[in-house]
Amino acid sequence: MLYQLRTGALAALLLLPAGLALAATDRGQAAEQQRAVALTQERAFDLLSARRGDAQSAAFPAETDVSIFIGINVPSFVLEEVTLLLDGREVASERYNRDDALLLHSDERRLDRVLRTNVEPGTHRVRLEFAGRLRDAEPDGTQLTGEIDLEFEKGEARKALILPAAPAALQMNRRLDPKPWQWREEAEDPRLALTRYLRARDQSFEAMIELIDMAAISGKENLKPAYFALLAHVYLDFGMAEQAEQAVETYTRLGAEREPFEDIRLRLAELDLKRGNHGPAGRRLDKARQFLTPAQRVRWQDTLSRLQMAEGAYGRAAATLASGENALEVITEVDDANNQSLTMRYNLAVAWLRSGEVAMGRTLLDRIGRMTPFTPAQRMLRDRANVLLGFSFLNADQGATAKHMFQRVRLHGPLSPVALLGLGRAEITPPGERQQRVAIGDEPEAGTYGIADTETGRLQRDDQRDRFSADGYSKVQLGTYPIADIADEEDQQRQRALVAWQMLTQRNPREEAVQEALVAIPYLMEQFEAYGAAQQQYAQAMEMLQAVRDELTSAIEGLQDDEPVSLPAAGDSLTALGRDWRRQALGDSLASSRWVQRMLASNAFSEPLANIRRIRRLQTALAQAPTAAARPVAYDGSASRAVAGQVDSRVMAMLDKAADTEIQRLASVAIDTLSTQREQLDRFLQAVRYGVARMHLRPALREQEEAEAEGEDSGVKDFAP
Repeated sequence: MLYQLRTGALAALLLLPAGLALAATDRGQAAEQQRAVALTQERAFDLLSARRGDAQSAAFPAETDVSIFIGINVPSFVLEEVTLLLDGREVASERYNRDDALLLHSDERRLDRVLRTNVEPGTHRVRLEFAGRLRDAEPDGTQLTGEIDLEFEKGEARKALILPAAPAALQMNRRLDPKPWQWREEAEDPRLALTRYLRARDQSFEAMIELIDMAAISGKENLKPAYFALLAHVYLDFGMAEQAEQAVETYTRLGAEREPFEDIRLRLAELDLKRGNHGPAGRRLDKARQFLTPAQRVRWQDTLSRLQMAEGAYGRAAATLASGENALEVITEVDDANNQSLTMRYNLAVAWLRSGEVAMGRTLLDRIGRMTPFTPAQRMLRDRANVLLGFSFLNADQGATAKHMFQRVRLHGPLSPVALLGLGRAEITPPGERQQRVAIGDEPEAGTYGIADTETGRLQRDDQRDRFSADGYSKVQLGTYPIADIADEEDQQRQRALVAWQMLTQRNPREEAVQEALVAIPYLMEQFEAYGAAQQQYAQAMEMLQAVRDELTSAIEGLQDDEPVSLPAAGDSLTALGRDWRRQALGDSLASSRWVQRMLASNAFSEPLANIRRIRRLQTALAQAPTAAARPVAYDGSASRAVAGQVDSRVMAMLDKAADTEIQRLASVAIDTLSTQREQLDRFLQAVRYGVARMHLRPALREQEEAEAEGEDSGVKDFAP
């Protein structure tokens, strides 16, 4: 049989994206480029620190400097807006969306600064007015309001006030009195809490600026260990591994707690894994295994298992993910932070499949494929599990079971093209026999959550409410897998397959699954002996596939031009920057393809793109860095700032070079991805050409068959399609 469903196209489904794999030589070159870019950014941050240090001291002298922070100490309250009055005058206001407000609820101490200003020494009064709603209230529900009045004395030292923004009625026995705070009188600096909040909002650049200002004002010799732990995290946000390790060395030298240190070590291992540096990642994880909290152990399991899977050690990965009590509780306690995530459970199913424990892997994929999703990520994971499970049964000639799995996938979801491709294949695959689920060790005991017998999966109707509220997968069920109807007649099976594949060909022809369907349809028509229709379909497939190939070739040639893709100078978000690059380099038609989205999500692409944005922002910050500042007199902290007229030209040139290097890295990753797609497309085109050749030879073959029937020789010999 000429046409065969490729399993290689499904490789992206087996592992959740952990970065594009690079050859060893490419990894070495990439490492050198990453190090050079990190050193350039470090040089720029040092220059920015020197410039801002003098300006900050001039703008906010200690005898007049006042900062006001707000926090939320009541988990049930979601802040929406605040207004701040100082000495009877409104000086600041802020509105919070729900996501940002919830970030202030973290177990980590997080604060937002609503005001930094200068006031004259003496007595002052501050009033905070705030409004919000209960966490579980409807968007148009009753709004709760409150206010805090505080009188404070401004002396010679810098002053900071931390105000709890929550209604008094929700405070219970908590002290309502806001807590004044004097610099260096406590171990925890509120500016560190602000930095945590900025990082949680994906504002790592702003967090670094805050840390720079903090060091300039307090003096590096006075900084606490928590400062260096946060500095290491921000460096890692920027991919600056060496600089993060230097900050960790300072942190450990100060004799600080071990838990933050292990957090940083895990992040270093995760960064190494993303970059394809498996050796360093493994060594870091091996050192960390003895000193982990339960929540850190989950991250350790996740990173180590993905490392093992990347190296092909699926049995070891399965053992890693199946170890510990947290692996057995995820179904009934999915919200417990110390339990594995659903993504990790998916990876465990993959590891079982690839290591030979097929029945267990299928059972776990079935659990994930039947869960009730509440988020887009969960819906995507459910579809992914069903697609992979469907192809697992399909490759075992279990067409009826496979068809049911493909039918679970959303018709208009991102994976629907692959599901439609598999659905058509299932229609022409032997139906097979009913397949049995197996126990994998995380089933509730008999009688729990309404389950009468875990071996048969029969359910009692008593206490269903408790079962559904506690069971994250809604059902455990250990009976046989459901099966779908498969036609008895071969012609009807082929007709059903054509329906699925013809529906698929209406989708984007740049998708791999659509391209495969374009080849499969005319081949299947040949089996019907509908040669005229097959010839038309082959011609249509040739035209569509060639058009896509021309697009790929044009995009590759454009990326290979001496003139690189230009990107905005500064200010745009990372999403906007990526969108602008895609529009210029690929065009809108290619950019919408799923394989392009996988490339954009890979570390090989996203890291240089993020570096470009930071470099542009660094250049802007340096160009505007004040060398002197007039003392602000307004309560809102505004100041007439002298903009630097002369910036270190060598650092700016280094930043320009680093940005060009990262743009070239983007082009290299894109060229490799486009070339791979073109090679795959060429294989489809070759299959179409074989089909066209068969159609042209069909009259000669028919003449040969007739001649052979009459005992004659037509002169056509040994044709093998």
